[in-house]
Amino acid sequence: MLEKTDSGCSLVGEHKHGWKPMSMRAQTLLPFTIISALIAIGTELLAVQSNREGGLALVHHPEDNTAATNFAYLFLPTIVAVFYSMIWSWVDLDVKRIQPWLELSATDGATGKDSLFSEYPYNFIGFVPFSAAKRRHWPTFLAGISMIIIFWLITPLQSSVIGSGLVVVKKQLPVAITSSFLPASNQSVLLDQSIMNVGFATTWLGQPLLPFTAPDYTLLPFKSSQSPETGGPAANWTGTTTKLTTELECWPAAISDSPIYGAYHFNNGRGCNASTIVPYNSHAGKYPFRLLYIGYHNDAHADYFLASPTCSRNTSNQFLAIWSAFVEVGKTNVTAVFCEATYYKQKVSATVSGPRSIPIEDSIVPLGPRETLLDTEFNHTGLHYLLGSGVSAVATDRDWYAHHFLEQYTRLYDTGFSLPASPMVGFAVGSDPSKPAKDYGNHTALGQAFVAPQKMLFHLAVNKVLADADDVAPTNGTATYFMHGFIVSRPISLVVETLLLLVGAMSLALLWCIQAKESKLLGEPGSVSALIQVIRKSPELLDEFSGQGSTPEEKLRNEFADERFRLCCGCDSASGATELKILGLAEPCAKTFIMGWGRTSNGSDANGTVESGFVLCYPRFRTALFDVTINTEGHVLEYEKASEMEYDLGYPGFTNQTDNLIIVSNNIIARAEGRWHNHTFTRDWMSELIRLETNSSDFVNPLKPLPSPETMLDHVGPMYTRLFALFLGLNSFIFDNDSSAEPAFEGQRWALETRIFMSEPAFLVSTTILSLSLVVAAVLYGWSIAFFLPRMPTNIASVLAYVAASTAVRECSPEQYKTRTFSFGRYIGVDGRAHVGIDTDPSVVPIQLKSLRKGNTNPRRSWLGKLRKRHTGGNRGGDTWL
Repeated sequence: MLEKTDSGCSLVGEHKHGWKPMSMRAQTLLPFTIISALIAIGTELLAVQSNREGGLALVHHPEDNTAATNFAYLFLPTIVAVFYSMIWSWVDLDVKRIQPWLELSATDGATGKDSLFSEYPYNFIGFVPFSAAKRRHWPTFLAGISMIIIFWLITPLQSSVIGSGLVVVKKQLPVAITSSFLPASNQSVLLDQSIMNVGFATTWLGQPLLPFTAPDYTLLPFKSSQSPETGGPAANWTGTTTKLTTELECWPAAISDSPIYGAYHFNNGRGCNASTIVPYNSHAGKYPFRLLYIGYHNDAHADYFLASPTCSRNTSNQFLAIWSAFVEVGKTNVTAVFCEATYYKQKVSATVSGPRSIPIEDSIVPLGPRETLLDTEFNHTGLHYLLGSGVSAVATDRDWYAHHFLEQYTRLYDTGFSLPASPMVGFAVGSDPSKPAKDYGNHTALGQAFVAPQKMLFHLAVNKVLADADDVAPTNGTATYFMHGFIVSRPISLVVETLLLLVGAMSLALLWCIQAKESKLLGEPGSVSALIQVIRKSPELLDEFSGQGSTPEEKLRNEFADERFRLCCGCDSASGATELKILGLAEPCAKTFIMGWGRTSNGSDANGTVESGFVLCYPRFRTALFDVTINTEGHVLEYEKASEMEYDLGYPGFTNQTDNLIIVSNNIIARAEGRWHNHTFTRDWMSELIRLETNSSDFVNPLKPLPSPETMLDHVGPMYTRLFALFLGLNSFIFDNDSSAEPAFEGQRWALETRIFMSEPAFLVSTTILSLSLVVAAVLYGWSIAFFLPRMPTNIASVLAYVAASTAVRECSPEQYKTRTFSFGRYIGVDGRAHVGIDTDPSVVPIQLKSLRKGNTNPRRSWLGKLRKRHTGGNRGGDTWL
């Protein structure tokens, strides 16, 4: 029973009071403390593993993550945090609503403002701990502080502990050099025109540098003895290797006139005199400039050479570069420099990046002194012969691209330099295509123009003369690579762990405080019925609150705030529930070309039998619209046909233009010597490219069966298509560039940006919940809600005042509650007076809501009744009414 005073327990024997909610018992708070510690320990273990490994669940590509892994990353932390907060919400709510009953259970009871008028469950969560501390309600203080930590800190931070991104992974692995130089005597035959052709592609066509090669140096290749899959496809490998470089020392040549008209002598000042050289043999016009590269070695392909009685063998590493400009007949401006190449090697630690093994510049760390690369290690002579003459020093049968003399006329046509020109001149101009021809007239600029070509061709030559190295002792190396994974934020994880442990400690403190608090409750006091059971045997208390049903909250509080109340020992029993050949033009007419192969047992027998096969090819020009994706350099990354193929360009005379294009391209693509041979070397570009594509030379092997035309057409057709497209792309001047024309199509610009993406499942869940909330809000606030309470029943006193005078408290037994119905309204209390509150039917009359809003709880009167009241001076029968 709840009384204003009590002398203590009056019953003898076993007491049945002391009830507390399950959430406030050791069975709940101790496991919650353990769960808090386990979550903190789990978070710390994940953080330690993430810090040690660089991340969690590491994969090479984000798509490799399993559905379970993605779920654990995207949703599991939030789910754990939500359930964690739900458990504590249960504890927090119970503590807040039971706190006043614990205060009432104290020996001296509690004042009304600290007990009956306590409204912790309905107060703003952020203010509860402060008001509880002020009243020294420590259980509510601890529960409220913990709720703020969980609700405002742990729950939002828990989902931020783990993030996704690139992880840098380093592994120590044995690394060894995999290539070494062939004997120098075997290198000359390998230093052929293929080096020049690759150099052309690198200089003019943007072909990437070779693996382990940078613009200024090249490295001997190295790799790990373990599987390259260890570091993934984009691994950076660090190891000990040899760095190979070349340097040019250039100085001005001493120029003197020769008795021969237009010729000069060029002296290097070191014992070499290049005599009788005509630097310019033309006249002004479109080509007023000339650039010469004169190497040492004598060859029919070279215009000039230094090898002579006036230049000893000691200058074989030198070359003479001459720039000349026509001024007028008999007058020419000439600039000349001598340059000498020196080659070096150095032991270094280097890092290469990605599958193409591109050296990372800042990673080069010298491990020894720089040494001269001797001619016994690398064949300087063979390289200089190739650079000066454009052909190999050793004449032998080779495939077409290693045999063909490189000419760069098309690239030098509009530069102002006269033609022909040696290959090195083309490379010098190609290293800086925008540089005007007149700017080469400076000694420094002239020498500098050949530095980049010298380095590039040296690197290509080194790559050509390397062979697999055997028995090279491995050294310690490192594989550094990026993987995708889930990263635990150390600062956030530390904060979350600290907060979890703090909440765990507070839950223990809460348990201690609750254990120290006596409870005289017999069961769950959360219902009106339970409250009635508590107060029904406190007649004095009921009398105090009788007639307060319609009293406003503030007035009710003022009246009883300082009164002292106590929950007495009522030991009645109670119960409750919880709840991837040969080619030739048959004739120089039209657009056809014939491709054929032949085999004979005796090539010298003019009347012998020949087994042959021919195919007539008739190229046709087709066009269509395509949707293309290009990069900033104009390279096509993706394409998709957007219209049907057509043979009509849509304007008169287009066939003459397209036929001429095909004829010109045939003369380039389908040109071949068509000679008999008894080896497997190709003799034309088409055959060479097919060999490279198929990685087989069987179709030009005289010992192999004759390939069928059908088989070869599968290669020739696609190859011709690709080469014709390349022909158009490299000669874009044939297209009319009308800068004034209006744009014909709309396009899209694609750029790589960092974006934050939203999970579609999470988005659907969130929008569903928000939509349901919107519907509920519309239902609740879209229609009028009946207002019938004089005050909100948010505390014990408010509810108590509604029932204090009712017969439901004083006259009905608990068994009768199961068969009776209850209503809220006006009723006649046990004191015979009118009250507002809860009572059993049919004793309750509904309240007129309009009157209640005005504070008038009297019965409704007619106009006649009001008139009589005016004459009689008001009610004569007190406040008893129906």
